[in-house]
Amino acid sequence: MRLLHFDTSGKLTWTFFSNDTPPYAILSHTWGDDEVTFEDLINEIDEDKAGYKKILFCGEQAARDHLLYFWVDTCCIDKWNLNELSKAINSMFRWYQNAAKCYVFLSDVPPQSLENDNLPRDIWEPYFRDSRWFTRGWTLQELIAPKSVEFFSSQLRRLGDKHSLEQLIQEITNIRVEAIRGNPLDEFSVEERMLWTTNRQTREEEDGAYCLLGIFGINIPLIYGEGREEALQRLRREVDKSSNRVETNIAPFIVPFEKNAQFTGRESELAELEKKLFVGPQTTRIAVTGITGVGKTQLVLELAYRTKQTFKNCSVFWIPATDMTSLHQAYAHIAQRLEISGWNDEKADFKRLVQLHLSKDSAGQWLLIFDNLDDIKLLTTDYLPRSEQGCIVFTTSIRETAVSLASSNIVQIPNEDQDIALRMLQRYLINRRWSNEQQYADLLLKELTYLPLGIVLAAAYIGRNNIAVKDYLSLLNEQEEGVIKLLSDDFENELQYRAVKNPIATAWLISFRQIHRFNALAADYLSFMACVERKDILQSLLPTGAPREKQMEAIETLTAYSLIVKRPAGSALDLHRLVHLTTRNWLRKQHSLDRWTNVAIKCLLDVFPDSNHWNRSKWRRLLPHATYALRSGLIDEDNENGGDLAWKCAKSLVSDGRYNEAGVYYEEAVRRRKRVLGQDHPDTLVAMGNLAVTYWNQGRQKEAQELQEQEMEISKSMLGTEHSSTLISMGNLAVTYSNQGRWKEAEELLVQVIQTRNKLLGIEHPNTITSMANLVFVYKYQGRWKEALELEVQVVDIRKKILNPEHPDMLDSMSNLAGTYVNQGRWKEAEELEVEVMETRKRVLGEDHPSTLASMTYLASMFKDQGRWNEAQELELQVIEMRKKVLSIEHPDMLTSMGNLALTYNNQGRLKEARELQVQVMETRKKTLGVNHPSTQVCINNLALTLSNQGRWNESEELFVQVMEVETRMLGLKSPSVLTTMTNLASIYSNQGRWKKAEELEMQVVEIRRKAFGVKHPTTLTAMNNLALTYMRQGRWAKSEELNAQVMEMKKEIFGTEHPETLKSMANLAGDYRNQGRLKEAEDLEVQVMKARQALLGEEHPHTLLSMNNLASTYSNQGRWQEAEKLGAQAMESRQRLLGQDHPDTLVSMHNLASMYSNQGQWKEAEQVGVQEMETSKRVLGLDHPSTLSSMANVASTYEKQGRWKEAEELGVQVMECREMVLGKEHPDTLNSIHNLASTYRYQGRWKEAEELFMQVLEIRERALGADHPSTLITITNLATTYRNQGRWDRAEELEVQLIESRKRVLGQDHPDTLVSIDNLASTFWSKRRLKEAKELFIQVIESRQRVLGANHPSTLISIGNLAVTYSSQGRWKDAEKLEVQVMESRKRVLGDEHPDTLISMANLASTYKNQGRWKEAEELEVQAMESRKRVLGTSHPDLMTITANLALTYSKQGRWKEAEELGVQVMENRKKVLGLEHPSTLVSMANVAWTYNDQGRWKEAEELGAQVIEIRKRVLGMEHSSTLTSLSNLASTYRNQEQWKQAEELEVQAMESRKRVLGPEHPDTLVSMTGLSLTYSNQARWKEAEELGEQAMETSKRVLGEEHPDTLASMNNLARTWKKMGRDAEAIRLMGECLQLREKAIGVNHPHTLSSSSTLTRWLSEL
Repeated sequence: MRLLHFDTSGKLTWTFFSNDTPPYAILSHTWGDDEVTFEDLINEIDEDKAGYKKILFCGEQAARDHLLYFWVDTCCIDKWNLNELSKAINSMFRWYQNAAKCYVFLSDVPPQSLENDNLPRDIWEPYFRDSRWFTRGWTLQELIAPKSVEFFSSQLRRLGDKHSLEQLIQEITNIRVEAIRGNPLDEFSVEERMLWTTNRQTREEEDGAYCLLGIFGINIPLIYGEGREEALQRLRREVDKSSNRVETNIAPFIVPFEKNAQFTGRESELAELEKKLFVGPQTTRIAVTGITGVGKTQLVLELAYRTKQTFKNCSVFWIPATDMTSLHQAYAHIAQRLEISGWNDEKADFKRLVQLHLSKDSAGQWLLIFDNLDDIKLLTTDYLPRSEQGCIVFTTSIRETAVSLASSNIVQIPNEDQDIALRMLQRYLINRRWSNEQQYADLLLKELTYLPLGIVLAAAYIGRNNIAVKDYLSLLNEQEEGVIKLLSDDFENELQYRAVKNPIATAWLISFRQIHRFNALAADYLSFMACVERKDILQSLLPTGAPREKQMEAIETLTAYSLIVKRPAGSALDLHRLVHLTTRNWLRKQHSLDRWTNVAIKCLLDVFPDSNHWNRSKWRRLLPHATYALRSGLIDEDNENGGDLAWKCAKSLVSDGRYNEAGVYYEEAVRRRKRVLGQDHPDTLVAMGNLAVTYWNQGRQKEAQELQEQEMEISKSMLGTEHSSTLISMGNLAVTYSNQGRWKEAEELLVQVIQTRNKLLGIEHPNTITSMANLVFVYKYQGRWKEALELEVQVVDIRKKILNPEHPDMLDSMSNLAGTYVNQGRWKEAEELEVEVMETRKRVLGEDHPSTLASMTYLASMFKDQGRWNEAQELELQVIEMRKKVLSIEHPDMLTSMGNLALTYNNQGRLKEARELQVQVMETRKKTLGVNHPSTQVCINNLALTLSNQGRWNESEELFVQVMEVETRMLGLKSPSVLTTMTNLASIYSNQGRWKKAEELEMQVVEIRRKAFGVKHPTTLTAMNNLALTYMRQGRWAKSEELNAQVMEMKKEIFGTEHPETLKSMANLAGDYRNQGRLKEAEDLEVQVMKARQALLGEEHPHTLLSMNNLASTYSNQGRWQEAEKLGAQAMESRQRLLGQDHPDTLVSMHNLASMYSNQGQWKEAEQVGVQEMETSKRVLGLDHPSTLSSMANVASTYEKQGRWKEAEELGVQVMECREMVLGKEHPDTLNSIHNLASTYRYQGRWKEAEELFMQVLEIRERALGADHPSTLITITNLATTYRNQGRWDRAEELEVQLIESRKRVLGQDHPDTLVSIDNLASTFWSKRRLKEAKELFIQVIESRQRVLGANHPSTLISIGNLAVTYSSQGRWKDAEKLEVQVMESRKRVLGDEHPDTLISMANLASTYKNQGRWKEAEELEVQAMESRKRVLGTSHPDLMTITANLALTYSKQGRWKEAEELGVQVMENRKKVLGLEHPSTLVSMANVAWTYNDQGRWKEAEELGAQVIEIRKRVLGMEHSSTLTSLSNLASTYRNQEQWKQAEELEVQAMESRKRVLGPEHPDTLVSMTGLSLTYSNQARWKEAEELGEQAMETSKRVLGEEHPDTLASMNNLARTWKKMGRDAEAIRLMGECLQLREKAIGVNHPHTLSSSSTLTRWLSEL
């Protein structure tokens, strides 16, 4: 509802309210000849108009009643907008009813002759009784509806209100007092209410019915031209339905025409139609086609009524499809009649509402008729309902349209049918004696070739002139054949004749000559109408000059002769196509077609408005007529009126986004003005300027620029550099340069323009300010925010000083200032300012004004910047719905809005919806603008980005390459658009792992931007950031850091330390620190960034949440998992709440949280979150999306950590195969999958398969990424580990040394990855029993990790644990114990008592206790660890089996062999089931059980199990693997226990020789073999050999391991025993004593080994 009010300056203005309408007053009056119209309101009101006095009175009286707003019907309805007009008429009663006050202005009370402010009632009452106001139809509801009605005289004196004057009003109107008082209207009968209009008149006769709509609370279509009686009958039917006077469940019948009483014949076609109705399992579509005038509409109208009669429950709907307006109104009416939810929402898409409603089963059976659908563009099949209960019938005169709509389901109406034609004639000519005229009727119909249109024209003439059929036949025959032939030009495509006169042209000629003879004005009107578009000819467009009565008489004459048809609404007329064509031919014959075309041009020019948005309804209705006249070919190029009209049309077409059509007119204008006025004339230059702008909108930027440069140079030379036109040209060219990214040139021009305007016009002149505002944008584009802000504030201040606060320019400045705030990251201030602008524009300009919609769009953009995507989406949907009301789907602004919404969908992770919308926008722009237009290229670019987000990188790449080629060709390589596309393409290359290609493109972009815009320009800095990111992805972290640090410092200087752009750079630099292992520096930066973002953007802004995720990642790398988990969970919950469960960012948070759970050993929680993320990704993004595959890989990793290797393998293989298919075999993600699968194989002990995959990955990574790339080095690390697992320690050592050197060189000495490599080398040294070197390296790693990561970091604790194991291997169990207690306590404190790492510490400490013979303490720890693992990890987890196996060994050491056996067998069987028989851990269990059998003397069972282990290890690991050799030694021991010395010797010799060869002669395992063989020799009394081998083992052990090492002492113990057996007692006692002393010192007096040595020495001494 549009309400009037006066602004602060006293100017009359208005605001549109779609809801929440404020209190208002309303005017009731009778119309005069000089009313203020809507057009006056939007242009300049003539305050001298008589109607303005009434508006002024209403506003002033409202103010006295404390009401700001008021409504006046003359100017508050845009009557050119038929939809608005129809809605207004149907809403009028409600608007009066809801008014706070209704003021009745009685212009004839008292008459002017009695003007006196103080006339007593007895004087004015007679005039009151006779007032015209009580005789008008529409004033009835204006009396009844409002609660408060006050009457005012022509002198604005209050006479009373409807309550104080109720008796007088009752007497005048015969309306009961109860109705006047406002009693419910349903208390009064229908008949009584119908009588209220007695003696009331309306300007249009149909309004006699329509003015009762509100009185009865109903709504019907307005069909002006149907007549009062017809309108009253439709009204009565609708009243009957609504008042339950007929059955309430009757199916709707919405047909705007009465059943044609004159319809006759066509029974065969009707039967065919009825037969085709409601058949088949889907919506039936039927097309009725035939030549123009054959009677298609009447046939289908009859079908509608028969269908209603046959199918009682069938709804019937009629939609006139002659134009979009009629179509829209019909849909809206159907929606209202069916009371479809949303029908009363002005923003609703009625076509969609009806389509969805009728597609439901609940809609029941229905017939939908589209009449006169010749233009198939009017109706997209998307809006056709689909239901097996429905049937759609189309009428069209175009066969191709019929086929397109209904395929072969077509009913063809034949041209000739004598019987039908006769019955039609008889029905049109009633009350005639046909017996006397039958033969003449037959002849007449034959002459008319039985065409319904010809019959209608003939019957209209006969009836109008009351002549006999014979006489009309004579007239037909009298018409000259030559004339008829001329009138029949261009009919060959419409009708076919057989050597007869054209019946339509003949009938037309008879009628026209008669009209011309008796009503020349009617003939003139028909001649005029032939020169404009034949549909929707507004009566106000017709030539003026004659009195209104004469005008109406002329229109009635043409209607009576059936030459024109009154339109259902809007005082508009239509001509039949053949009537239009014949009239043009007649004018051409009379040589007057050009004259009448010029008359049409002049009339159109008089009424054609400017291109103001509020004139849109008017010029849209006039454009078809203007275009038709201008394109007739009858207007001379020098015709001034034609040129002016074309100019107005062009400007309107530009406003409507129809640039190609506008360009044609502007080109014509330039040519005409050059020829007539000369190239240098100011008007020619203006035309060139407008054409240049149109070229720009068409995407013809080069031509636009050249034209503007030409225009500017001419202006300078002809008018001078200071002429206003020259300055305008310079300003326009500056804008073009700016759009091309040529900001320096733009700036130079604008500065020159500002200086000149300032000198000539002053700083406060609007033109000067506009130039300053343009310069602000140029500063912004150059990233010169400070200068932009200063200038913008200056512009705002000046405009505040000279303009009304609500002036459009003032609002533009405020909006621009909001934009500057956005660039500075001051979003709160920006939002507040833009909301103020938007609300003001809504109030001042209306909700659907382009400037209002621009504000809403900009505000939505701000919401997006703040991550408030749902709010952005809501606003963008509103904008689209608003634009739908006034713009076509193909309008550039409409497509821009749809593109914006698609980008929002993208941000929300709704990629499928985004892509569908972008494809629609792209295809439309290709069709309307062409594939090379910049806007089309932007669409393709956006679509490519969406495809990239979907992981469809190859498709995305193709589109970006296509865009880049087109833009480079059209705009040049330095264009901002081209550079943006190059950046996007580089991003795709990066996603594809083609980093070198990405780097090349990004370096090119950086260089171009540096040269073009300067090193400190925001876009240059962004390009540098992108390049740094590519360096980072290549593992070139130092290079990335250098670039990011440089960018950050420049951004601090340009934007300030807390600007969002600066914070982004700081976050990037923190990422570089994190990648380099500089975690403290990373943490400090990330905390700073997060706090700044929290303060600036809010706790839940996407950037803030990203900072929280980054900081959580750093905490995780520092081993601060609980802090990491807390922060990650907070970020995830915020994202779930703000973005939704399915948003990609939410899924990222879930992934991070799962990783944190995993790091804490909470694998069940990690699995639960990971699986949820994976399933959501599958559903939202699709199985093949990179993010989905990453989720699957993460879940596989979680399975792996739980020891569920088969599940991990299955998922890993699936991911790998998908990535190979989607991304290619050498894509980084594919290689990661192969890498992960190799790791899974390694965990399963399938080292050969793992090695093969690692080698495959290594080869590709070295070739693609380089030998020093972090990913390459990770692969080498894992390959080295695989070699170590296989016992190939030399190869492992070789790779690890290589790794250390590479990482030191690339990452630095203290980088975590470097330390990992050193740690791994130390482990290899440990495996080779190079314990001294291992110890030194472990200590080096510990010191570095303590310094870099902190003493309690998990990696530091791992290194300390490794050193403890090394001490243990050296027999330094006390040292080992001390370290292990330290590690365990730290882990308990940092990770918790039941973290897997804590439990590992407990197991290691227990092992150290066992080495010291402290079995009970070891047992307690192992039982505690076992119970915790059961609870935390589950009964099948490998770690639980390991600790259970350890406990079994502890029981065995304590001689609790049954318990040991039970546990050992349990672990062995579990491992067989979970891991498989051949898994290394299973074989360890089998070996342990065999050893337990050995301890129990069950040697046969031990032998069988031991032999089985050897055979499997030989097959799986190889004969010389350390584990295989250990098995040989164990079996040898079993043979030795059974005194099978030879078998034992053979195995021990084999093991020893293999160990010498593989591990070296001094390896501890080799020495163990030598000691074992020595014992075997000793048992065989081969003392010499035993002694030699024992001495060699002892001496080597002393040298390699140290004198106090347990293995050295074991060798001494064994040699002493050998000497004792050889009878060398003294040497034996001496050596045993030495061994005892060393054992007491090294492992303690209570250690079992010490006690054993002591016992033996005591016995030997006692034997002396």
